[in-house]
Amino acid sequence: MLALTALYRFKRLRPLASAEGPLTDEVADGGSDGNASKITLSSEVGGADTTADGGPGRNASGSASFAEASSAGIAGTGQTSSGEGQALSGRPAPDRRVFDRGVFMRQGLICLLLVLAGAVICCAGLLSVSISNDSVYYYSTYPSMLVKMGRCTASMDIFLTNVGQSSAAINCLPFFLGFDESFGIQHFLNLNFILIFFRFAVDFGRRKGLSRRGCLLAGAAATLILLTSEPFLVLSKWVLSNAYFMIFLFLVCALADRVEEKDFLILEGIFLAMLSLVRMEGGAVAAVVILAISCRKVPRKTLILSGILPLFLTQALYYAMLYIGVGADPLYSFQDWRKAALMLSGILALFLYFAFIRSHISDRLVPFLFLGVLIVGNLGLCLMNRDRYLGNLKAFLQNLRQGNGWGYTGLFFLFLVIFAALDLIRKKRISYWEILTSALILTILAASFARGGALAVRTSDSGNRALLQIFPVLFYTLYRKGLNLILREQS
Repeated sequence: MLALTALYRFKRLRPLASAEGPLTDEVADGGSDGNASKITLSSEVGGADTTADGGPGRNASGSASFAEASSAGIAGTGQTSSGEGQALSGRPAPDRRVFDRGVFMRQGLICLLLVLAGAVICCAGLLSVSISNDSVYYYSTYPSMLVKMGRCTASMDIFLTNVGQSSAAINCLPFFLGFDESFGIQHFLNLNFILIFFRFAVDFGRRKGLSRRGCLLAGAAATLILLTSEPFLVLSKWVLSNAYFMIFLFLVCALADRVEEKDFLILEGIFLAMLSLVRMEGGAVAAVVILAISCRKVPRKTLILSGILPLFLTQALYYAMLYIGVGADPLYSFQDWRKAALMLSGILALFLYFAFIRSHISDRLVPFLFLGVLIVGNLGLCLMNRDRYLGNLKAFLQNLRQGNGWGYTGLFFLFLVIFAALDLIRKKRISYWEILTSALILTILAASFARGGALAVRTSDSGNRALLQIFPVLFYTLYRKGLNLILREQS
């Protein structure tokens, strides 16, 4: 999280500029988010041309120019070198700014002091938390056991097969340092997430051509709505894995806008691997997110390196530790060897799909085939056990209607349906974010069915909390659509 914050701090994300017009919000054939318009920059190394998504000048290897930091500052102007050096070939002159170590050190020191102040506030007990039995056993007792034992043992089989291991590992840190509580980490993670969401919201406004003041106002308004929404307040204060899942899910989805850049490609792989083990259904959700990203014009190599490879390695090593190294065999568990085999088979099937099949399918058809498969899969589950599936669906709808953890934000699902329907009717396609949100809803319905028991109508129900996790993705989707509509009316 701090690595992402540092990248967003020192690598200014400038607005896209192109003679073709402003950035569009379409998938595949319409130009993906962040890919609709590009600037061709002349590289200083070897004279090679590289394509930059509104970012800084690139060297021959495609990595960002580190000189960005010296001129960006905390606010940054986002300006490239002027066009007076445009060569006869018509290409912009190379960016020749020099890295200023003094500026970098001063800004770095300011960042470190701000991080320290935030950490002190988060760990001082000033912010309230919500605690349940799972909070104590899974995210306090289990991490303290891991620190004391130094390894996983067969006696931990219940924890190993029912708890997201990424969440447990994060909560080990306080016990390493002699603390008895882990709530400070969650508060600090929430603080990081709020700042990063604000930056994504501001960056989108800048890419749409808003003024600096307009970008800040739009980003601040969106962040304030998120910060005061009931889904975010419920999960961010509750010491459970749902808060971690909510944050990492948004990061993985949002970083898809920047996977053309090497640094962000690496971050995408790291966060996706973390996401797959935050909760027991994390692997399936991560696979669905990769498929949603593939609805955009993203190279197959990128999808395999930043998606399939980290997901497979993370899941395979976890299962090997669980069933070979530890030999876990609890009487009751969410995770068993059959689900593990199905998960690994699914990831291998994804690899084969991207390696040999994806290139033969029309870009325009991919989003509809993807959502169609998820709908058919859910219908199949309904036919397998009609009472359980329809009972879960009814519980979801009742939780939304009664505002159990949702408040007024349950209406946002209705807005999503309206926007997606309008895009489908007018443009015969829907945006990446609409595809992604719809796919996550269908995946959570399927995962709730796989849990076995019926879902309950209350805020604390695991199925309801799983749906609450996608709220930042849903809200960011509506923020983008709303800002597009406002700018369209103004123009």
